[in-house]
Amino acid sequence: ILAYDIDATIDGGAWSSFGTVTTYYNGVLSMGPYRVPNFRYHGRRVYTTKPPNGAMRAHGGTNLRYSVEVALDRLAESLGIDPFDLRDLNALPPNSTTVNQFRITSTSFRACLSAARARSGWDEKFRRLPYGHGI
Repeated sequence: ILAYDIDATIDGGAWSSFGTVTTYYNGVLSMGPYRVPNFRYHGRRVYTTKPPNGAMRAHGGTNLRYSVEVALDRLAESLGIDPFDLRDLNALPPNSTTVNQFRITSTSFRACLSAARARSGWDEKFRRLPYGHGI
């Protein structure tokens, strides 16, 4: 991964609530668990007719995390490589700092990938699953 160039529109509902901070978290929390040397984020929070909402665990992080993971799956497919291998190659090591200056002192991401790969039987299933199924 050479860079993230993220343009995000966040639906904040009809009230101010946590919209601004959620938009902020959406960008700054997007680095982990991958090593990304270059980063640009443009986030906007829009008002809609949805009812008031609030923050709940990892607000601003999960929607972007999903988008990044889907993009990585598509990248792996276009490169013809295993999506587990792509993630492992780009995993942040312990005691590192992200491009936006978050210190990562410990991580079990590689161990988690390895365990998920083994327990899911991924090596037997890879390239045999229907489109949209995978890690």
